[in-house]
Amino acid sequence: MVGGASADMAAARLLRGDLDGAHAALEPLWEVPQAQRTTGLLVRTARVRRALTMQRYQGAALANELGERIEDFTRLSAGHQLGTGSGPLAALEA
Repeated sequence: MVGGASADMAAARLLRGDLDGAHAALEPLWEVPQAQRTTGLLVRTARVRRALTMQRYQGAALANELGERIEDFTRLSAGHQLGTGSGPLAALEA
């Protein structure tokens, strides 16, 4: 649950315009073991990724770095590795 709460806090901070706060909120997320990266967690993390694409963050190095880290986090998740390219995880990539 720590990872999900971290993603939610980061998304809320991004909506308030607090990129540095979102960065700090995501720190516990990176520690979630691959086997515990459930579809729910990946969906919440995808919301953060979408928030990072808002116009106010375009061109911000930290936003780009966080976006890339989220993409790696999702790609390396156990569920994503076992997926067949369809279902809920495939929707995250769309």
